Amino acid sequence: MSHPSNSRLALVTGAGSGLGRAFALELTRLGGWHVVIADINAASAKDSLELVQAAGGTGQVEVLDVRLPEAWEQLRTRLKSEHAALHLLINNAGVVASGRIDALPLADFDWAYSINTRGTLIGCQTMIPWLKENSGKAGGGYILNVASICGLLSPPGLAAYNVSKAAVIAITETLASELKATNIGVTVVCPWFFKTQLLESGRFTQQSLKAAGDKMMSTSPLNAGRVAKEALRATFRKRLHYVMGPWARLMWRAKRMTPACFHWVQDLVMRRSAAQHEKPAPDDATL
Repeated sequence: MSHPSNSRLALVTGAGSGLGRAFALELTRLGGWHVVIADINAASAKDSLELVQAAGGTGQVEVLDVRLPEAWEQLRTRLKSEHAALHLLINNAGVVASGRIDALPLADFDWAYSINTRGTLIGCQTMIPWLKENSGKAGGGYILNVASICGLLSPPGLAAYNVSKAAVIAITETLASELKATNIGVTVVCPWFFKTQLLESGRFTQQSLKAAGDKMMSTSPLNAGRVAKEALRATFRKRLHYVMGPWARLMWRAKRMTPACFHWVQDLVMRRSAAQHEKPAPDDATL
């Protein structure tokens, strides 16, 4: 694989769109990185690579189903045959499933877990031994796991997503202790809602839940580019937790300091949001 000999190697999952693509472009902007654009969708991954190359960077496409250990092992074997070391692993691939616990099919819980949590876990298990090979060298290595503010706040109607992202936070915290003696930085980013294509592939028991999520995303002060930039900065500074967005930080602190008050306010906000989105559409004759 042709790339500058002095470049560092970054592997980004779910890099065919959204935040994963933003990570690839931000690494290109920073310079000195060869980006492995891993995604289950080859066409989307190729689009991301073209954007990286147009921005003056180098990279390669790798088709990857993060749920499969053998796919991860095969990817590691291929990359090790082409590159001297891995410097950065970004576990970004993710999906959303939304519905009340008593209404969302168990298969949708399993689907969200298999990609969000299991994919992150297998990625870490597979790539950490390779990262350790580089941990004694200058700069060491980094792991960035993408979670969500939902993993900290557990909003109603998002149990499958909440649980899967809370597990990502737990995995990262555990790794921080287990890798403390190495030169590998471990970071988990928990951003507030922001606009991506996440909802397009999501599973919802009610369209009102998707509409509510879309509104939260469309009114957010965050975007994928900003999340990628700040998350990478936190990663290279080896910060364990990085909670993004003023509302996210405020609500996380409120939950830790006054949990009863936090839950009362959250319930009030969610009830109002649900009432707004569950109003029947006006009859055409009245428009």
